[in-house]
Amino acid sequence: MIRSYFILPFCIASLMFLCSCGASVNLSPGTTPRTPKPSDYKVQVYQKTDTVQVKHTVIGLISVEDSGFTVSCSYETVFNKAIEKARAIGADAIQIVQVDTPSFFSTCYQIKVLAIAYD
Repeated sequence: MIRSYFILPFCIASLMFLCSCGASVNLSPGTTPRTPKPSDYKVQVYQKTDTVQVKHTVIGLISVEDSGFTVSCSYETVFNKAIEKARAIGADAIQIVQVDTPSFFSTCYQIKVLAIAYD
């Protein structure tokens, strides 16, 4: 027989686990977001060392990080989440600022990108 004092902590822990399995996507806005882009819009990707030659405005910093219980957090997954967020705020491109590889402290890839809108 399961003791009733085990049920509440078990339910709370289960709920926390189920709600936090995805990576955390955060936005630090730079300027007013633009009109969202369609889901099939091709967002251009600039590497950290690339120079963006087109006149542009940085509309935010997108961070995709480990939420503590993140399960799906391969490089491809976190990169795609950054692209999705960029589209949602109307970015034409992203520039990768930082990529953290899995380590002792987190088994997840984590990424920071600048969201860029062309002027």
